[in-house]
Parts: sequence; C-alpha cells; structure tokens
Amino acid sequence: MPITKVDVKPAHEQKQLDAIPWQKLVDRKKQQLAGAIPAKWKLDVSLVRELTEANGGRLLELDPARRSGVLGDVELDITESYSALELVNEMALGRLTATQTSCLTESFYVEAIARAKSLDDYYRENGKTIGPLHGLPISLKDTFKVVGFDATAGYVNGLKLGPATTNSCLVSVLLDAGAVFYVKTNVPQILMSEGVILSLPGPFPSAGPVASTMEDLQLFMNAVINQRAAAYDATALDLPWREPAVGQRLRLGVLEEDPAWPLHPPVRRAFEDAINALSVAGHEVVRLPYDYERSVDLGLRLSYQFFEMAHPPEEDLAAPRPVPKDLAESWHHLDDLDAARAKFAEMWHRMWFDHKLDAIVAPGADKTAVPHDTYGLMPYTVVFNLLDYPSCLIPTGHASKTLDPEPVKAQDPFLPDYDPSAVDGAPCGIQVVTSKLRDEECLAAAAIVDKVINANRRK
Repeated sequence: MPITKVDVKPAHEQKQLDAIPWQKLVDRKKQQLAGAIPAKWKLDVSLVRELTEANGGRLLELDPARRSGVLGDVELDITESYSALELVNEMALGRLTATQTSCLTESFYVEAIARAKSLDDYYRENGKTIGPLHGLPISLKDTFKVVGFDATAGYVNGLKLGPATTNSCLVSVLLDAGAVFYVKTNVPQILMSEGVILSLPGPFPSAGPVASTMEDLQLFMNAVINQRAAAYDATALDLPWREPAVGQRLRLGVLEEDPAWPLHPPVRRAFEDAINALSVAGHEVVRLPYDYERSVDLGLRLSYQFFEMAHPPEEDLAAPRPVPKDLAESWHHLDDLDAARAKFAEMWHRMWFDHKLDAIVAPGADKTAVPHDTYGLMPYTVVFNLLDYPSCLIPTGHASKTLDPEPVKAQDPFLPDYDPSAVDGAPCGIQVVTSKLRDEECLAAAAIVDKVINANRRK
C-alpha cells in the first residue's frame, strides 16, 4: 500500500476536472476499477448470468467464491477456515505467509501484493511479525483516505477531489500494525454498510470495525488502541485497552420498541427471541419503562437537528460584521441543542445507574435489509451516537415470509414498507450497548450475548 504523499493537482487541472459531467466521472471510475482486475480473475459471462438470474437473487447461497474457479484449494481453505485472530497467529508462527492471505480485488491488488511481500521479507529477516495485525487483509470504507486513491464517501463529486495525498489517521495506525489493504468498498451516500464484503468467506475486520467473530473484534480494538492512536490523532484519547472483569451473568436492560418507530415483524420476532434466550440462559433481564424524555424518537429528532446545522465552518468565519441575525439565531439554536442533548444524556445516565445495568440490549434497526432506495432512517443506532455510547451490533435471526407473512404499510412515506417476499431471508440483528467510554465492557458483554443467541451458528 502506498504510504508516501503524492503531488497535488495544479489549479488548472482541477478546474478541468470540475468541468467534467458527473456521468463521465462515473464511467471513467468504473472503467478504471474494471481494468485493474486481472483477466484470470474475471468471472465467465455465463456464470455471471447464472448467478444474477438464479435463486431469486440470493447470490451468497450459490457459493460464488467456490464456483468461480478463481481460488485454488489452499486459497479457499484460508478464506473459509480461519478467523482473523487465527490468521495472525498462523502468520506469527510462520505457517502462513502474508502473500498467501491477500485475497485481492478492485484496484489495490498490485500494492497489496507488494505490501504482503514486504511483510514476508520482514518476517524472514527478523524472525517476528511487524505488528499485531501482520499480514491481515483489511477492507476500508470509501470514506477513509489512502494515499494515491480516491475517497468519495459515496458521492460522485468526491471523484473531483482527486486521489488522497495523505492517509487517514486510522489507515496509518493499521499500516503500522501490519495490516494489508486490498480493497475499498463502495458505500451509500451517508456511509452505511461495509458489511456486504463480510458476507463472503474470507474478509475480516474492516474499519468500523466489522468482523466475522467477536474474537476478531477484540483483536482489532486491542491492536488499534494499544498502537496509541493518540500519537496519530490529536482527538483520540490516550488510554490503553483494558481487560474488564465482566461476570458471566449479566444484568441487561431491554430497550423496548419505540411506538414512533415500530419494528418490522421479523425484527420484532428476532429481538424477542434473543431476549427470551438470554433470560433462559440465566441473565437478568430488565424491561426498561418507556419515557419520552430518553426515547429513541427524541434522540433521533435531536440528532437530525444537529445534522441540519452541518456546513463548512468557513461560511461562518466569512460572514460580515455585525453578525447577521440568521447566523446569530443558528448559534443560539446550537446552544439550545447542546442543552437538550445534555438533558437527554442525564436522563439516560440516571436510568442506567438506577437500574444498575451491565449493558442494554436494543434492536439494531427497525427493519432488515430492504430494496434499494427505501432504507429511510436509523433511529435505534443514531440515539447512541448522540449519547456517545459504544454499541456492538450482532446478527441474529432472519426474515421469513412464512413466519411473518402479513405485509405492513409504513407510517410515513420516507420509511420502508414491510414486504415479506422482498426481504425473505434477510438477516436481523440486535445491539449491545454500554455507557460512555466502556468500550471494553461493551465487547465483553456482546461476546457473552452472542454465545447465547447464536449458539448454533457456525464458528
């Protein structure tokens, strides 16, 4: 992966780029990505047609990675049989090399192979790994800057910025820990999910992080935090990763369905199944009473008022003097919002300690994956962004047109309807939440919850 800076485009070149219609920018980027894939890695047209048309669109059930013929037996074993933690352990013991574990696509393949080879050389010369993530393939959302590559955050206009000239802080942290970047994944326009690549065998923790196992999340967090992220980012807390003492029997608060944001039937079923399983397993379940002053609905409304105020700070700095009335009103509104957020946080703080909770279990979303352009809002996760509470989302259960056959019309036009046939088989999920700066306890509690609700899932 390139880690040195690149030259910035001259002003006249940038103007030429700005003048290109967005459709041509998209076509050019698509051609660039397609051209970066070696011919021997490209799927046969007939196989692509079969995978596209067969099985009602359930691509993963057709096992495309194995049927493609691109990967050999050794490569398939590596991508299907190891967790990220097991991979780095195997490389630390010299039983696997970084080059072997680099399953590459998109436009990073040359740089990724070179990076993997340099890590193998380092191991041969020094008899040890370069860091805790030595040789581990990691994918990045397209919001993260990697020198020499675009970082569009899901917006076509981002292509006009040109390749990044510096790495994002987290990218530098991961490189120093030994990671191998092999692909940047596309994102919707508000930076949601990197998770599609996790559905295929092989990919491991990705910036967020998203991972295949709880142990892999622990590996990622431990490696990043103990790399002293504060040395790279002035806004990062300079604190080590702790190993918390979390009992095996948890006192769990249950954040019930918010009446303003009803759960789709399969999500409600999966959520209640998870709560019942935790209760049967001996965990103490506390149903938290509804209170609008700390509700999901209020949290979402406050969050979006903050979002609406987001704009480049230079717009305020360039304002004429005296300060225009509308700008002064914005500042007063921001002050009011900060006060409302503080009150909201106080309500949650009081509830947490009044009930003596180890963690909270909440719906991960009000819906499953839905058809394109129908997702709507994210009420059950944004509330914890507002509170600055760590949260770990865990998949559990699936939508079923047999178990939940009745369609449901959404209450608002910007929310998705529940269409049993459209989402049949889509995964559901819950989230485990802890209070501010209790990230270690969050992962520890999530690991306990995951073992209960996904006891039969393949490890």
